[in-house]
Amino acid sequence: MKNHILRGRSFQRLAAFFLCALLTIGLFPVNSFAAANRAASSAYGDVVIGSDGKAYTSPVGYYTMTYHSDGTTSYARHNGGVQYKHFVLTDESGSFRWVYCVEGGVRFGNSDEGYYSEHTENSVYFNQLPKASQRGIMLTSLYGWQPGEPLPMSGINNDDWYMAAQCIMWEYQQQLRSDPYSRHSNGSVAEDTFYRVVKGRPAEKVYDWILEQIASHSTIPSFAGETESNAPVHQLEWDPEAKVYMLTLTDTNNLNIDLEAISSSGISVTRSGNRYTFTSKNMIESPIALQFRKDVPVGDTMLIWGREGWQTMMTGAKDPVTFYMQIQTETYGKAKIIKASEDGIVEGIPFTITGNGVNETVTTGANGTVDLELLPGTYLVSEQPIDRYVTPALQYITIESGQTSSVQFTNILKKFRVMAYKTDADTGNAQGDATLGGAVYGLYKGGELVDTYTTGPDGSFLTGYYVCGDDWTLRELEPSTGYLLDETVHEVGASPTLYDVELNTAESHVTEKVIYGNIQLIKHTDDPDPDVADEEHSDDGNASMVEKPEEGAVFEIYLKSAGSYENAKESESDLLTTDSDGFAASKLLPYGHYTVHQISGEDDKAFVPDFTVFINENGRTYSYILNNDAITARIRIEKRDAETGAIIPMPGTGFRIKDLTTGEFISQTIYYPNPETLDVFYVSDEGWLMLPEPLPAHEFELYEVSAPEGYVLSDEPVPFSVDGSEAVVTVVQYNQPQKGQITISKSGEVFSSVQENEGLYLPIYEVAGLPGAIYDLIADEDIYTGDGTLRVAKDTVVETLTTGEDSSATSGLLYLGCYRLEERQSPTGMVLDTEPVYTELSYAGQTVEVTQVALGLYDERQKVSIDLYKSLETDEQFHIGLEEEYKDISFGLYASEDIVALDGSVIPTGGLLEVVSVSPVEEASGQCHATFTADLPFGSFYVQERSTNEAFILSDQQYPVVFEYAGQETSTVSITANEGNAVENQIIRGRVDGIKVGENPEGEDAIPLEGALIGLFAPDAEEFSEETALYVTESAENGSFSFEDIPFGHWIISEISSPALYTISPEQHHIYVGTDGQVIEIQIDNTLIRGSVQVIKTEAIDDLHSVESDNKNPFMHRLPGAVFVLYEDTNGDKKLDDNDKLIGELEETDSGVHEMTGLLAKGFFVKEKTAPESFVLDPNAYYFEITEDGQVVVVENGETGYGFVNEAYRGNLKIVKDSSDGRKDGFAFEVKSEDGTYCETFTSPSSGVIEIKGLRIGIYTVTEVKNKASEDYIIPDGATVEIKSDETAVVQFFNEKPENPDRPETPDTPEKPVPQTGDDYGLYLWMGTLGIAVIGSTVSLILFLHKGKHGAKANPRRCKTTATIFLISIALVVGSGFMLAQEIGQYKESAATYAKLSDYLTVQDDPSVENEGEAVTEGNEASTALLPSVDFAALLEEGPDVKAWLELPGTVISYPVVQCEDNSYYLKHLYDGTANKNGCPFIDYENEPDFSDNNTIIYGHNMRDGSMFSSLREYAEQSYFDEHPQMYLMTPEGSYLVELFSAFIASPSEAGSATSPWALSWKDDGAYTTWLTAMQERSLIKSDVSVTSSDRVITLSTCTNSGQDRFIVMGKLVSVTE
Repeated sequence: MKNHILRGRSFQRLAAFFLCALLTIGLFPVNSFAAANRAASSAYGDVVIGSDGKAYTSPVGYYTMTYHSDGTTSYARHNGGVQYKHFVLTDESGSFRWVYCVEGGVRFGNSDEGYYSEHTENSVYFNQLPKASQRGIMLTSLYGWQPGEPLPMSGINNDDWYMAAQCIMWEYQQQLRSDPYSRHSNGSVAEDTFYRVVKGRPAEKVYDWILEQIASHSTIPSFAGETESNAPVHQLEWDPEAKVYMLTLTDTNNLNIDLEAISSSGISVTRSGNRYTFTSKNMIESPIALQFRKDVPVGDTMLIWGREGWQTMMTGAKDPVTFYMQIQTETYGKAKIIKASEDGIVEGIPFTITGNGVNETVTTGANGTVDLELLPGTYLVSEQPIDRYVTPALQYITIESGQTSSVQFTNILKKFRVMAYKTDADTGNAQGDATLGGAVYGLYKGGELVDTYTTGPDGSFLTGYYVCGDDWTLRELEPSTGYLLDETVHEVGASPTLYDVELNTAESHVTEKVIYGNIQLIKHTDDPDPDVADEEHSDDGNASMVEKPEEGAVFEIYLKSAGSYENAKESESDLLTTDSDGFAASKLLPYGHYTVHQISGEDDKAFVPDFTVFINENGRTYSYILNNDAITARIRIEKRDAETGAIIPMPGTGFRIKDLTTGEFISQTIYYPNPETLDVFYVSDEGWLMLPEPLPAHEFELYEVSAPEGYVLSDEPVPFSVDGSEAVVTVVQYNQPQKGQITISKSGEVFSSVQENEGLYLPIYEVAGLPGAIYDLIADEDIYTGDGTLRVAKDTVVETLTTGEDSSATSGLLYLGCYRLEERQSPTGMVLDTEPVYTELSYAGQTVEVTQVALGLYDERQKVSIDLYKSLETDEQFHIGLEEEYKDISFGLYASEDIVALDGSVIPTGGLLEVVSVSPVEEASGQCHATFTADLPFGSFYVQERSTNEAFILSDQQYPVVFEYAGQETSTVSITANEGNAVENQIIRGRVDGIKVGENPEGEDAIPLEGALIGLFAPDAEEFSEETALYVTESAENGSFSFEDIPFGHWIISEISSPALYTISPEQHHIYVGTDGQVIEIQIDNTLIRGSVQVIKTEAIDDLHSVESDNKNPFMHRLPGAVFVLYEDTNGDKKLDDNDKLIGELEETDSGVHEMTGLLAKGFFVKEKTAPESFVLDPNAYYFEITEDGQVVVVENGETGYGFVNEAYRGNLKIVKDSSDGRKDGFAFEVKSEDGTYCETFTSPSSGVIEIKGLRIGIYTVTEVKNKASEDYIIPDGATVEIKSDETAVVQFFNEKPENPDRPETPDTPEKPVPQTGDDYGLYLWMGTLGIAVIGSTVSLILFLHKGKHGAKANPRRCKTTATIFLISIALVVGSGFMLAQEIGQYKESAATYAKLSDYLTVQDDPSVENEGEAVTEGNEASTALLPSVDFAALLEEGPDVKAWLELPGTVISYPVVQCEDNSYYLKHLYDGTANKNGCPFIDYENEPDFSDNNTIIYGHNMRDGSMFSSLREYAEQSYFDEHPQMYLMTPEGSYLVELFSAFIASPSEAGSATSPWALSWKDDGAYTTWLTAMQERSLIKSDVSVTSSDRVITLSTCTNSGQDRFIVMGKLVSVTE
């Protein structure tokens, strides 16, 4: 292409205006360029300038291919080297923009509306291009510069972007590339023709970026489809915390692009790297198609602009990339809670369901069910407690999308029975002959009698079971023998709130009052009463006589069954003594038969025979008149057993006698102790009685009014008559013993009906009578009748009772006594009651011939417990079966036959009775257990798994369970499903069949690859290695591989290692095993390993370096211009020979850098073909191998890191130095090569001649550098010299020294006083005073003792004077000695104090210890130093103002450094605040304590004892500096090496001047640098330390010996890193 110059002045002005406007608005989008069939004018714009400020130019000497209308092509050569300018089109509206050229090699020029636009399909020229070129041009335009688009990256400008896109378009148009991955030559057009335009320029990186975008343009995320029909379906899952549906997908294509939703339906998407999270607040039941647009640039319509005979241009580009996804959310599943209850009440039962963010309480409806829509997941269902029911166990329910899952809860009513204990109200135990057994109690509910129970011999009874309630009571209906009726209504603890389980026992304690009576005795003799007149007595035997009372008669009364008074209880015995009237009365005695036994009486009088008194009426007094002699009754009445005829020796039988003559019942009167008329007469315990008085000769009838206990009252009178023929008439009354009958009724639960609710069947049971129960009726004691006859011996089976169809059985007539019933055989289906049932036939009163006892007997129904054990297959490697998968498992219990209830209702075959969840067995890892709690009738059932975890195969096997009657001895039949073996779930497993193929080195179809190592990995794997793989396998010879038994779930298959010559496939194959036996097929593709070789051509430069080179290795100087060739080691012998194939020349991609890319995994040789100019060729060939993809082999011919080195042709340089005063040594010279690759400084020796050998030939500049030696001389100009091969170039320098060199100006007035850091004169003062005082005292003493001439006596006045002087001198001696001691004491105190601080300083002797560091300066200089460590924590406890520690190795200077609020305190105080004139080194109070200031000043005393900073004065000598060039400074924050660079004397008057060593701040870095230079210039010593404005320094200041000036030592701080 040729640049055309615009002609005409007016047009030039117009063009200039046009171009200026273009700079302002040319970047804005111009919509008019999006329409076809429009005309436009053309012109060149401004030069294309890169962001580096350089213009882009066309290649030098290049070819282009031209397309002709007849379909042919041709090539043209261009000289090139021309600066590119923008191509600009302006349409009719005046809108203009940059455009791209799509017809390289054809001219472009200015025109007036010479260009016309057309769509690509209408452009003849554009359609001549190959399809790949057309698409490449379009995509390049899309990602290239477009008006108004922001820059895609930093470090470029719009021109860079524009130029890069233009070059790629020309590559496509010239057919140098057909894809974004590689270039190739096309005839005469070299592959890098246009790449050379951008190579090494800012446009290069945007060039690469555009190609990357083109390469991935049509690639869509791995989880999407190109069309709606092939889009995969993804399901969003409910996030209970975020309250949204959510799904995160990973784009394995790693596009890292944002997604633009064209249709979203309320679904949002966010991106983090290559992970995309889709969220929806709404449920999506059916998959919906979502269309997304890839965030590629959206430009204008692509137009082709043509002009006959001129370059074809283009604008715009549009190729939106869309893709689809099918999205749905988890849909609700239905949870059904089914309620059944024993009492049929199923409505209004509350349940709580929790899990997955749900915590809800629901209540059953009228049909006993609850239906809930829930998100898929596992939930916990619990019934809220209801008082009347046993709370069922918690159950898990697993919800699946669109499915109904149910759980059944059966309510069992809480039941109770009463265990009643009857006790005596007074003693707790039965008293006398009273018994606690035989009392009849009624059990009432709400006032209505429900059942009756009789107490056993121990006073207890146990009821059957009844439904719990709050209104149950217990009342006594009939008392037991000897007790009064208890009319108390007893509450029974039957409230359901008291119990938690089904069957419960409530204890009830009842008490009764026993019958009490007393005995009254009247004792007299047959003698007449002496206190009665004789006339009142009669000799008539039938006449009455007033008898004499007997006083002092003693009687024992005791319970007859005790046998004696001694054995009787105190409450059941008494001791009576008659008074003077013969009267005695007992205390109240409990019910029973009592023996009255006389133990004492009047002499010669017979005792009354023992007789029995029966106390059986409450509150009655039993009175007896006793004579000593036997009373001869006129009428004797005897009580006899009607069956045996034997006398019934029992008291208490009462009779009345009717006088038939008068028709009246007789009565007889007794007079003692009180007159009493008797009309009822009672027999004694001997079973007979004598009337107190005889009866007249009449006809009589004997009527029984009370029968003996245990006998039936005789209702027939016994006639008798008194006719005088007998003195005693005996009348006999016979009684039948009372009999009893026991009736038993047997009951128990029967399967009465079936309740069905939502497909769940509940057996219902009712209590009903049971025939066929067989009981033995057994005497529980020896049973006697009142006449003493043994009727039945203890433990004798009296009768066997069998319940009939009416469920009852009645015994024959039984004698009264205690019996027990023992069940011998229970009804079918019932459990034998092994507990005897005790009962007693108690005397029911004299009017009852046969007493009845009814007993309700209850048998428990035989029940069944069905258990099952569940085991899940575990896979530890895949971590399946090791968590809470059991929560998803449920089993159902089903009927395997029709089971019919009594009312005809049926549990049908297959009817569901219960659903249970499993729970883990703690002592058996991996096993779970479940128990069916359904109350089953007899029948056949089966257990079947209803649900399991998604990773396991759901079993359809039915495990039979047969519930048959197991005999009366078994209460619960235990059945374990599957014969006790665990029901096992197998993991869903599939397999992967794969094929491994690779790129064919010959370029043909892919070939199978053997030996690839392939791994199966967890879905969250981040590292894909053999160590992290779950399974590994290797591809076979035909490339096949497989993974078998892969468990359920999402897994990744990735290549771990590839066959030789091939790269590892970066692709990760995500697989999902969801069904058992699933086979997944995949293919893994490999590409060949490709690497590159790089040769960096360098010059051999001993130890010299370039100050301008930015290479990391300062010894590498790159050499351009070399040529290297590459050979393939075809025979593999690693020796270059004629058989090896020449591949080509390496490309010099940068100065001295030669590369070749795309090398396969083989062996190669690199050989230098042409050496750079002035350098020697290396004839050797260097072998290397490509073994890794992307490998870059750097070939070097010498030491590693020095590149491919060539020896240069070299010469020598001699510098001759002289000066006006003859000095030649110490002057510095810089020698620098013309290209800056060499720069070195040399110092002249005493001869003044510097010889430099081996310089690479070329032009050099020699410049004298100012230093200490040259500061008084005029520096000469530099010289240019040419170094030639094997020759020595000579350059001479001569320095003039002026007579009057400049002197420093007088400093300004100081800003603040410099602390006085010299020692005081106290030591000298007190030493002098002491000396004078000693001399004075000595002289005065001599004078005082000196006698006058010839022994004359001294003058008294002189003596007085000398004595006064002597005393004064002595006082001065003492005082000055004391002060001198104090002065010396301060030196010692200071020395001792600081000596102790050595404990805080640790000096490391071994340089390998951890305190060894490296001091690094900004200029990359490095010094190694071994610094002491300081225990600042301990030091600060003693001296809180301590900021650092300063040490000058090998001297006494090793002190803490302090700082306070002024510069005076630590002049007179030690570091810990102790007052002492030695003080402590301290930092200027205006400095920062962390040495962050540019200059930190430390003051210290110049003490006369050599301590503190006295040693600094030694730096006036160079030799001392040479021995001590460094100090150490340690701080709590870090340590520093102090490199000393200056030492001089300064006056305090300099403070505040520009050259003051105590300066703390400067205007800028330049002023600081000037100050540093001034400090160096003042130095008394010579130091090689360089100081720049980036360095921090410290200034040590102390007084000179005179105290007038200050000695200054300055050093640079160099941080020491550990």
